[in-house]
Order: sequence, then structure tokens, then C-alpha cells
Amino acid sequence: MTGLGSEGDRYGARVLSIAVVTLMTVCRAPAAEDVLKFFNGDRLHGGLVAVSPTNGLLWHRDDAAADIRFALENVQDVVVAGRDAQGGEGGSAVLLTNGDKLLGRIVGLDEQVLRLSTPEAGPLEIRRPMIAAIKPGHRSSNVIYEGPTGLDGWTMQDPACFEYKNDAIYVLRQVTIGRLVKFPDSFSVELDIEWRGPYPDCQMVIGGETVESYPSRGYGVRMYGSSIRLYRNGSSSGLPSQSYSFDGKRRAHVRICMNKQARSIAVLIDGVVAAQWTDPGDFAVNGDGLVFYAQQAPLRINRIRVTEWDGELPSPAVQASGAAKEDTVDLVNGDRFTGEARGIVDGTLRLATSYAEMEVPLNRVVRVVFSAEAAERARRNRYDVRARFRSGALMTVNLLSLAEGVVRGGSENFGEAEFKLRDAKLVEFNIYNDRVNNDGGTW
Repeated sequence: MTGLGSEGDRYGARVLSIAVVTLMTVCRAPAAEDVLKFFNGDRLHGGLVAVSPTNGLLWHRDDAAADIRFALENVQDVVVAGRDAQGGEGGSAVLLTNGDKLLGRIVGLDEQVLRLSTPEAGPLEIRRPMIAAIKPGHRSSNVIYEGPTGLDGWTMQDPACFEYKNDAIYVLRQVTIGRLVKFPDSFSVELDIEWRGPYPDCQMVIGGETVESYPSRGYGVRMYGSSIRLYRNGSSSGLPSQSYSFDGKRRAHVRICMNKQARSIAVLIDGVVAAQWTDPGDFAVNGDGLVFYAQQAPLRINRIRVTEWDGELPSPAVQASGAAKEDTVDLVNGDRFTGEARGIVDGTLRLATSYAEMEVPLNRVVRVVFSAEAAERARRNRYDVRARFRSGALMTVNLLSLAEGVVRGGSENFGEAEFKLRDAKLVEFNIYNDRVNNDGGTW
């Protein structure tokens, strides 16, 4: 019997090795890319190289002869290529008067500044008048659903009435679209919506028994005209409608928060509580349905996010029409005190009330809402950018530069700061621009 022998074996092994290496090269997944999005709906995959207020945005593509430069005024945002969830310091949330949310470890507080050690930007000294509230016991919420990434997984009453493009679902007729979501006992549903008319007219049905059509159970939240209405589907009447003016708006960030134990429902529009109810009956979320119904089409829906909710709503100090004169401290056992938060030293909050001075361990504090009487808000700048971090933090800075993967900027909240681009999942430009995304075509 004739065999290959040692030479044949070695030759065969070499051929096999080359074949395996070639196969691995062919099958290797392409590297994740950033996505650049423009206000007209155009988008480009590639890599963000640099940004400056004077020179615009520099973008890299492997198939381009040279990096491409774009004017900043046309740029909406950049989705930063994914990476593993970031670890680092955490444990407290600091809510600022401009809507930013910083996460980290509280080092100390005095009459002038709060010192916070953050995983993204390192140590920050935040001016006290810029702080709306602190939540020492903050924890990141578990994400249950985030999308859309396509129409897969969605049940459409008439598929011809929907389109998916530019990371959004377009509802073209008065029909329903829904998907199954496993709602916990306390959760929030948030999304961005855009509409064509003078005001939106749409409903979200949460916790219904079906996604095939309009559900007969669950809560229906309808936004239309100058009001927000909560329906208890399957009941002969809804809860009282609450007024809200959409005048001049063509888009909004909507967040609906629900808690089974408290039977509470709240609707936030662009970060501000617009409507609240407490259901006198049984909590109506009994199913897994999340359904959207455009009673006035077309409608654009994107950035849908369902998460666990810690039961907290934005600080009244940010929203109140009248300025609160004292700081408010809520404890884990339900106690509440008003007075002046004198400082935080070595993990202990010093509070002066009208009847006593107190020291409270910070791990017993749920939140501190600061007096709005002396509150200030950072001024808006043309080149402000907003970074949404993978940790859940949100930071606005007046852009100085973005180069070599590092974003540098300044803020009246905390002075100059820098962070690594890859710690962000989204960087938004022209954040005070009210242009509605124009995708052309049916939209």
C-alpha cells in the first residue's frame, strides 16, 4: 500500500493550515463602524476622525481616497461603534438644571461645589447652583428592549403601511404596530416621535393582551390637540385628561413611567412631567403588548427604550414655576426633611433644619433636591454637543475639539472636561436646532 509518507504529510498539513487561515480571514466579522447622520436623513458608515468648530467634522471611509470633511451645521449626530459595557465608579446620580445627568462617586459637597469622581470624565467640580438634585443610591436600570433595528419582531396590522429606514419606523396610515415586551412591575417606555400636522394624534397601548390589533386591555396613552389622556382599556371611562400644549412642536421625546405597586402613571414630554395619574382601580398592565396607533398619520417613531424604572421622576426644582426656598432630603425609610444641605464629608450629609442640625449617612439618603431659589442654568452655545454615555450618563459641553478619540469641551456647570469618544454611544450636534428630520419620499 502506498502512502504519502512524511513529506506528503507535511505538505498536506501546510495546505490544511493555509486553508484554515484563509477561511478564518474570509469569515472574520467586519469591524464595527460609526454611523454619521445628517438632518436630511442621509447617513454614512465609517469612522469619526476629528471635529472642531472652525474646521467641521472629518470622516474616514476605507473606500474613499482621503478623509471627508463636512460642515457641522448639517450634522445631526454620530452613533459611536459599540463596545462592552463600561465598569468603573458609580453609585450616585447628579441631576443638573440643564437636564444633564452625571454618574459617579460623590467625594464631597460644600457651599460652592460638589466634587464627583466620574468614570467618563474623571474628577469634576460641579457648581452648586447648577445642581437640581442628587441621588446617592442610584443604580443603572436594566434595559428590556432598545430599538428599532428593523421590522422583525413587530406585528403590523397592514405591513404595506409601514416603512423602516434611518433607524426609525414610519407609520403611513391609521393602523397599529406592536411587539411583545416583558414588563416588570415598575418600568418606563421612552421614544422619539415626529409628526407632520400642527400637533400629534397618536396612542400607545401598554400592557395589553394582544399586538395583533388595537388591544382591549392595558393602558392607552393618547396625545392629541392640547391634552394628554389616559384610557383604561376595557373600562367604560378613562382617567381625567390633562392639558399640555404641543404648539410649535413637530417632534418630542416621550417617556411613560408606570409602577404597579403605587398604581401610578406619569407622562414626560422632553424631560418634563406633563401628566400624572394614580389609578383608583387595579393596575391594568396584565399583558406583554406594546402597541402604537397613529390616529393621524404619518408618524415617525425611533429610539424606543423600555427599562426598569426606579420610581423617581425629575426633580421638582427643575420644573417648578415658583422657586423652592429650601433643600429637601428624602430618606430610605420614607422620612423627609427640609432645610439647608450644608455639605457632604466622609459619606455623611450635614443638614441644617429650622429645629436642629443633623448628620445623615449618605447611604440612608434617597435624594436631595436643592432649592431652586438660587439655581442657575448653563447658557446655550452654538457648538454645544450632547454625549449619551453607555453608563446612562448624559453630558453637554461646548465643543473645543475632538481628536485622537478624545472629546474636549467646556461647561458653566463644571468648567473644562474631556472624555474618550468610545465611552459614548451617541454624540449629538446642533442640539438646539428645531429642524425636523426630512427623509424625503413618503415622509
